[in-house]
Amino acid sequence: MNKAFMTPLAALAQITQEDDAAGAAERLAQLLQTLRTVVEEAWSSYTAENTNALALFTQQKDLYLASQSRLDASKGRLTTKAENLQGVISVQTAVAQAATNKKQRNQTLWDDAADLCHSFDVEYEAVTAGRRQELVLVQELERLAERRAAEQQ
Repeated sequence: MNKAFMTPLAALAQITQEDDAAGAAERLAQLLQTLRTVVEEAWSSYTAENTNALALFTQQKDLYLASQSRLDASKGRLTTKAENLQGVISVQTAVAQAATNKKQRNQTLWDDAADLCHSFDVEYEAVTAGRRQELVLVQELERLAERRAAEQQ
């Protein structure tokens, strides 16, 4: 129990024990008036503190709501940006896959062209060697023909 309440209650208890009831009643009236003043001051203090706390709460609530609004707006923008980026990623993935496919196709064409060139080189060398042998044979035949022609003359 608060000390402000204990003093008037103690005075009330003393009234029954004292012979001077009028003086005790006067002291009790003064103590009750003091108690009333203390209670009114406490109530005023409580009301002021409550008003300040309510104002602070309202201020904090407004800050929170403003922050929440900003975060909601940011969330909307980021969601839109994420969706756009997902579209870009899809396009870039398709482009990368097309480039990979094109590179593989070009590599296959390159390998086929290299094989064809090698085949042409091998065939050219074989045909050239055959021509050389034919030329050697033709020269040999010409020499033999010239020798026989010279012998017959």
